[in-house]
Amino acid sequence: MKGRTLLTLIFLFSGAVPSAAPAATADKPGEIAPAAIKETYITEPVFGGRLYMVEAGRNNAQTILLVHGIGDEGTRNWEKLIPALAPHYHVIAFDLPGFGLSEKGNHLYSPQNYASLVKWLADNYAHGPVILLGHSLGGAVALRFAADYPESVSRLVLVSVAGILHRSAMTRYMSSFRPKRGWQELFSGSFKVLNDAVDNAFDRLEADGLPVDLSRLLSNAFLRKVLFQSSPRTIAALALLQEDFGPALDSVKTPTNIIWGEDDRVAPLRTARILAAKIPGSQIDIIGGAGHVLVVHKSSLFNRVLLEALSHLPVNSEYPKLLPPPGGKRNGFCDGGSGTLFSGPYKRIEIKGCAKVRLDGVSASELYISGSELSIENSLVKSSGTAITVKDSKVEATNVTIEGDTAIESLNSSLDIAGTTIIAGKYALKTTNVSSVLFSVSHISSLLSSGYIHGRYVVTPDSPL
Repeated sequence: MKGRTLLTLIFLFSGAVPSAAPAATADKPGEIAPAAIKETYITEPVFGGRLYMVEAGRNNAQTILLVHGIGDEGTRNWEKLIPALAPHYHVIAFDLPGFGLSEKGNHLYSPQNYASLVKWLADNYAHGPVILLGHSLGGAVALRFAADYPESVSRLVLVSVAGILHRSAMTRYMSSFRPKRGWQELFSGSFKVLNDAVDNAFDRLEADGLPVDLSRLLSNAFLRKVLFQSSPRTIAALALLQEDFGPALDSVKTPTNIIWGEDDRVAPLRTARILAAKIPGSQIDIIGGAGHVLVVHKSSLFNRVLLEALSHLPVNSEYPKLLPPPGGKRNGFCDGGSGTLFSGPYKRIEIKGCAKVRLDGVSASELYISGSELSIENSLVKSSGTAITVKDSKVEATNVTIEGDTAIESLNSSLDIAGTTIIAGKYALKTTNVSSVLFSVSHISSLLSSGYIHGRYVVTPDSPL
């Protein structure tokens, strides 16, 4: 089952429904734009193969470099964007190695290796530090590039970035939607063969009692060939899914525009809010009625939003919100209700037997949750004792700071924590029974644990954090 879940994510990261049209061959450049746009092949040193590249507006001073997501559409996804940018910018677009018209092979197609390739392109073809625009996987590559090579990027544009949340959080998000027309094709044809191959590989490993260490599997050329049939789509998606972007997010200082589709079913808006909270000087633009591939399906509107965004420095008008210090005088209660919203300063908030509760922009000295389902966003809970007590509940926390002698005490609960900082005098999380916690791009500091945290943990009385 694990392989099937991963392959669903792999396919959806491609950002497109399977096309019946044959892919262009590597011997003939695709026809994506007028003659003023230069198409060429170059030999790149990172993966050691031929790279298909497109250039336009070569006489313009500022270079904008476009990085696409997983899929053989490659530069074709930019065919309506490049002519809009070329009058103002020197535009470079290319097919990522392993996709489109670029050479394919049994390589580790990781965000870090792709970022190294972008660095080589910027050094050899760009006019100074670049504006770097990445969509989906390309957005993750852009983040890695900005963290690793800050001197080479003047502006980031992150579009519907995939892979920032832990893969379990993404699976949970996507499973909350009913399949749309075309999704029944996910497990047909070549994709079914690919899915079954990975399913069988994971089944064999787990049957032998071996842990599935994606980093180890992906770094070994023989295992990539045996387990994943040297498939660039599978390798790139798995490499993206296993990466922790927490350290990168904390180090990016580049002015950043974040553009998202309101109806994105692959990369949730929760990701955009984490990016905006973590990156100083960032701005969110949400395009209504747009899904994950907004650069194609809402191209005219996307182009207008992008050009307007690039005309001035980003203005962070939404995230993060400024919070008052905890220690308010009022108490908040929810007893058996649904849809209750809390915001502002509180001394204590108590939630019992409630559903769909939201805490947004809250600062509190104590939070008590029992038998409830709620989300907490952009909030601060700070206590000299136990900051948050959770019993028999489901909690989703995004962009929250939690401080206390014990930050969270949990009993029989499920916690999904992302973009969050936990500072504890003793325990970041403890329990008197069993609780499950899923961390994405978060950071904890306690007597027992310190550092970035990204993964699923089962906490017992003998194994606090």
